[in-house]
Amino acid sequence: MKKFYMIPVFAMITGVSFGQWNTVNIPEREAVKGNQILKTGPMDPGQSGSRNIIWQNNFDIPGDWTMSNTSTPATDWIITNTIPTNLSGQNFQNINSTSGGNFAIIDSDGPGQSASQNARMVTTNPINLSSYQGVILNFQNSHRRYQEKHFVLISTDGVNWTEIPVNVGYTANTSSPNPENVSVNLTSYIGGQQTAYIGFRYEGAYDWFWMIDDVELEEAPENDLTLGYRFYGEFSKVPLSQVTPLGFVGSVINNGFGNQTNVKLNVKVTGGSSGTFDETSAPIASLAAGAIDTIYLAQQFTPSDIGNYSIAYEISQDQVDGNPADNMLTTGFSVSDSIFSRDNDRYTNMGYSRANKATYTLGNVFNVENAGYLTSISFVLTYLTEVGAEVRIKLHDADFEILATSEVYDIVASDINAEVTQALNAPKTVTLTFNEPYFVEKGEYLVGVEHLNAAANVSIATGTDIMQPLQQAYVNYNNDWFYLTSTPMIRMNMSHVLAINEKAANASKLFVAQPNPANSQTSIRYELGNTTNVSLQIMDLSGKTVLSINEGVKNPGAYTINVNTTSLDNGIYFYTLVTKEGRKTQKLVVAK
Repeated sequence: MKKFYMIPVFAMITGVSFGQWNTVNIPEREAVKGNQILKTGPMDPGQSGSRNIIWQNNFDIPGDWTMSNTSTPATDWIITNTIPTNLSGQNFQNINSTSGGNFAIIDSDGPGQSASQNARMVTTNPINLSSYQGVILNFQNSHRRYQEKHFVLISTDGVNWTEIPVNVGYTANTSSPNPENVSVNLTSYIGGQQTAYIGFRYEGAYDWFWMIDDVELEEAPENDLTLGYRFYGEFSKVPLSQVTPLGFVGSVINNGFGNQTNVKLNVKVTGGSSGTFDETSAPIASLAAGAIDTIYLAQQFTPSDIGNYSIAYEISQDQVDGNPADNMLTTGFSVSDSIFSRDNDRYTNMGYSRANKATYTLGNVFNVENAGYLTSISFVLTYLTEVGAEVRIKLHDADFEILATSEVYDIVASDINAEVTQALNAPKTVTLTFNEPYFVEKGEYLVGVEHLNAAANVSIATGTDIMQPLQQAYVNYNNDWFYLTSTPMIRMNMSHVLAINEKAANASKLFVAQPNPANSQTSIRYELGNTTNVSLQIMDLSGKTVLSINEGVKNPGAYTINVNTTSLDNGIYFYTLVTKEGRKTQKLVVAK
């Protein structure tokens, strides 16, 4: 049996819900389904003011680059203006670089499963950097990843090379933006050198591809800090009943050639009625050129009410920053009455589906801090979903055991989002309810959507800009679970236990058994509004009592009876809760 575990990543931040889930299985190599890579322009590299470009190359002259490989069979980088048909046939596109025209590409998909690639592409001629103490390499790239590796190469003699891994944040079956801007500080490697070479190396074996264009060397200012990743928690929306204290983390990069002193992180949170949170970290005494460090804020923030919250991160130092535009980033989250969500509610055509419309269950892990009721699950469908497809929602525990399911639902045209050419905020969602609200205690749960019939395709949207644990999403196919590195747009909808009790304060309730159908065991939950004697009777279709359980006297509250069904034959049964108020009955199916 496989189980997902929460392991603290930032041990210094207490009360922060950020975990990493144990590896279940390596995902299969999934192809892109439809236009999952949105057509967008270049990303803003975050530069301001004038930039001193030392050297640049957009592959217009192929002879500027020298190729070599130890691939099997021999496979080099190529300079072209059109991607291979094996990639275009899967809806990939040319790199959408600023210059257009020629670009460099290494293709690991085309040669097939028996091939491997180890290919280098380096500048043919040396570059004179003797007048520049600080040097930054910028380039645009587009790639899809499986298990390959990407490296930047640098040398001062064209013989001995140093390798720097790049694009390391991408994992199996993920695609970059098109294009994505990459910057690497090379000051400590080739700054001030009269002879310098740069290049790229790709290592893979039946993986995907790497496209590069618009390579340039830029003079680094003496003082230039850049704010990298920032973190506060992995949820974009959280119910008020599930709010926990938020801790804040940010990474800082010294892209200048001078040491930076007294480096600090400031975090300002506004929104709601909690008042403004405005705190600054303890300083890093000195950050060397090219160095990266992580800053933890000692103070925490706890939202107090429903609303939208904005978080502004800003780094500072004693020196005057030569490029202050990349010192600050803003993000946000929402506190709602019921919605638990990891995604950013932005639809970009990206989604998950399997080849040949194969069935699967896809879901997100959510950490319930305070017990309550799960009422429904919402999800977003991409344009590749077909009308008539059959789905249902499911709740799993940490052992991947099914706790609750809904009735089967047939997708209609109005459920499906259209194809878009730019990101769409607040796409339409499908919300399915359970037969009864399911009581969830404190713990981790996986909420999922099951695609039931391979006759029609189901593509569930993915997408987020919220920093996520590596394994917070899972997919089940061929009776096994695999982790995903993308975030399905699947949300958990909760209501607080008091909201239900207040509707009928003194009434007893009997809920649908979970799981139902049952194999060897099922759990039957009930609630009482008054103190009463309680018993449970299970009867077959003839009305014969096959099992009787005496609970004795129970005070008002919620209770669960775990019933062993191994002695019951396959078939339909009825279970009845008997209290002083009367009898309440539900149906139970046993299927072994």
